[in-house]
Amino acid sequence: IVEPSGIPDALRQIPQWVVWRYLKRGDKLTKPPYQAKSPTKMADPSDPATWATFQEAWDAYDSGRFPGIEGIGFVLTDADELVGFDLDHCYTESGDLEAWALDIINTLDTYTEQSPSGNGLHGYLYGRLPWARNRQGAVEFYESGRYLTITGNQLRDYPATIEHRQAQLEDVYRRYLPSVDATPDPPTADPPTADPATAAQDDLWDLAMRPRGAMGNGLDDHEVIDW
Repeated sequence: IVEPSGIPDALRQIPQWVVWRYLKRGDKLTKPPYQAKSPTKMADPSDPATWATFQEAWDAYDSGRFPGIEGIGFVLTDADELVGFDLDHCYTESGDLEAWALDIINTLDTYTEQSPSGNGLHGYLYGRLPWARNRQGAVEFYESGRYLTITGNQLRDYPATIEHRQAQLEDVYRRYLPSVDATPDPPTADPPTADPATAAQDDLWDLAMRPRGAMGNGLDDHEVIDW
């Protein structure tokens, strides 16, 4: 369920929206993006013509006119300084946040929401990735070429707005996604490693980009395991 009032205005004003539906590939359940204006056609994060305004994406999702549309999402690009993060398997069996996830979101202190599965967290900040690394286990950060599902189910006690957090982002990177050439600072707690067996819980559709024309919609043709 998407709560539109919880979605930051900063995102709502940018026409980089898509919708998504579940798609089974082999034994894995994925969440590929579709065009809000033509919900039977897949969206391409390298092609703005396949994106839409927030209102168009919301209407496609909320109207009920397009069976199978499960939610909305936002495309990350190089046109701004938005960074999106995706943390998976964040909660203990008792429903508390894992120590490593709590450490990350407390450090970043920016807009954070629950993922569609309810077991992960997504969020946004303004900054630039310190180095070319996007993933380590259950921790992922992206600034372009990807989309994140958005629920608007904001975590209480965290900002309702997207904050500038470059220094904090670099701190998190040093501890959780260190450069291969650097000695990492120790994390507060170790996040889980990627587990292909839990791919059905993925909340991020990892779009591996190819040059235009390599495939019809610019998407890679293999299933990319996120977490």
